Amino acid sequence: MKRFLYWVFSLLAVLLVLEVAYEYFWNTGQPQEVDASPSWQSYSYDKYRFSLESPMPLLMNKRALANPKIVSRKLSLYADSPDQNFHLTVESQEYRGPVPADHLDQFQGKVVGMFQSNETVQDFKYASGPVTCSGLTGLEVSGTYASQGTPYRFDVIEVSEGDWSWDLETAFLDKSDLDDEAKRIFQSLKIEN
Repeated sequence: MKRFLYWVFSLLAVLLVLEVAYEYFWNTGQPQEVDASPSWQSYSYDKYRFSLESPMPLLMNKRALANPKIVSRKLSLYADSPDQNFHLTVESQEYRGPVPADHLDQFQGKVVGMFQSNETVQDFKYASGPVTCSGLTGLEVSGTYASQGTPYRFDVIEVSEGDWSWDLETAFLDKSDLDDEAKRIFQSLKIEN
């Protein structure tokens, strides 16, 4: 299951931009404890203009691709729960010019296409609509699917401003306590304007 979730979100990261060359960026986030639960940490990435909380350590995805003709820098992070029931991906990228006007339309098509083209996904249902994060308007795509008979939920947002875009993606076992964790992560995302 870990491989499937990792594959799903790795593919999404690959599809979000035109892939030409690998780019490596070093994680400058410093975790800080944010509440009595030692598993929740706050991560701040000033260079990439965002911060968020996560119940799992965030790891660098050095295999994330970006087109160096379009994207000047990119940070891709991911986390998986020890029981493989929860996956998180967050990306920030700076374009070499304004984010393309049709970026959100392409984003939705790529998210939906990724699930629909995956042979292990059944009962895929989704809804999409506008979302606001740190005063920025973007797009949210959320829904449910089954993989090998196990029900999952997912939620993906994309917001952009000027030359920057940010993506936050969760996929998790369809259980209410995991839904609460996903909501907390989304609510904690702060984008520095």
